[in-house]
Amino acid sequence: MPEIRPFRGIRYNTEIIKDLSSVLSPPYDVISPQEKEAIIKSHPNNIINIELPSDGHNPSDEDSYQKAAAYLREWIRVGVLEAEDKEAIYLCEHTFTWEGRDLNRKELYVRVRLQPWGDGILPHEHTLRGPKIDRLNLMRACNANISPIYSLYPDQDNVIGRLIEEAKREVSRSSEKSVVKAEAWRDSSLTIYSIKDKDLVNKLSSTLSDLTLYIADGHHRYETALSYRDEVRANGAKSIEDVEDARSIGSDGSDYVLMALTAISDPGLVIMPIHRLVKGVESSIINSLKERLAKSFHLEPMPLRKGRAFEDLTNALAHMEKAQKVSPMFLLYGLEKESIFAIQPKNVGQLRDAMPEEWPTSLKELDVCLLHWSIIGPMLSIPPEAVSLGQNLDFIHSAAEAVESVDAGESQLAFIMSPTRVDQVVAVAQSGAKMPQKSTFFYPKLPTGLVINLLD
Repeated sequence: MPEIRPFRGIRYNTEIIKDLSSVLSPPYDVISPQEKEAIIKSHPNNIINIELPSDGHNPSDEDSYQKAAAYLREWIRVGVLEAEDKEAIYLCEHTFTWEGRDLNRKELYVRVRLQPWGDGILPHEHTLRGPKIDRLNLMRACNANISPIYSLYPDQDNVIGRLIEEAKREVSRSSEKSVVKAEAWRDSSLTIYSIKDKDLVNKLSSTLSDLTLYIADGHHRYETALSYRDEVRANGAKSIEDVEDARSIGSDGSDYVLMALTAISDPGLVIMPIHRLVKGVESSIINSLKERLAKSFHLEPMPLRKGRAFEDLTNALAHMEKAQKVSPMFLLYGLEKESIFAIQPKNVGQLRDAMPEEWPTSLKELDVCLLHWSIIGPMLSIPPEAVSLGQNLDFIHSAAEAVESVDAGESQLAFIMSPTRVDQVVAVAQSGAKMPQKSTFFYPKLPTGLVINLLD
């Protein structure tokens, strides 16, 4: 089972940084180059300088990682960032609006001992090679977790929920400095409680340590943290093989990783879809796709007119949502001008039976697996290794931007997907299988900059 610990987080000094919202950023992997430049200009101490350093031309050059480490050291030296006075678990209440409803999601920031997949910590997605190289270089330079991995835990009897409410009351009574707010961050508000009471910290840590954690977001960072831990051990730290019990290996910082934890039953847990953009495929394959699709799928054309694109796309998405209650469906744009096609299998059972026999039912039932196994691979000739290397497929979170990418000639096709449900995420993780890369998008993303975990 996972080992959960409090830690002395590195946080922004609110005596110097008066508006915490101004120095936070989204995670590195959801920021466009244009947005990154705007964030950098918004405040000289914004965490994006460390999370995603850039010289404005080549954000992946070796000097950029050293630049990030220099910012981290300097900001700690001058007091912009400061260490907590004692070990704590950090609670963030993340308030936002979704589909007209005001939601509140609770996130516990903790240290979790790194373990191989399957030992109380379960993944649900395959990863891409590029992001792991980038994150490893940043970790080597900074010796820190700048942004958290996001994980889910079961709390059916609301045991953790009650402890969280008790902790909020205790922190609110103890000191105003233990409650910090970021009230206007990207259409959401954040309230952060530093939980330092030893009894409450111990209760939270021990109760969470009895539960299975499901990685929701940050598979690349978790695998990177495992690689970094192994590098540190190879350079002289204790080896896991040197002891009978992994938990007896002291408290080397690289043995742990920063995580934010949310209950699976949290009413504020929202998953958005990630759409697929096709690029670099031979034109003959694209031109014959409609004919080949028609052999296994019903194709229903719907209008997507230039002058009414928003209205037409909204109607198409509503149609897909309704149809999903009966049978899997996704939308395809790019086959014909001013038309978007609703694609639904003629015999979904037959298509699932053709999937690898070793795949569990939970994996076969996913729309994204149906798409990749039945269309992306055989009909578009895009092999899994090309997807893993970031070739032929791009991923995007906005259906409107996916359509715009095709209209602009940046992509050949856009597959518009429905969101994966949280029960599907848990079922796939429990089966030991993994979804295709970029199958889930938990919304809103965790902010980077609330707390940093030094690996000293």
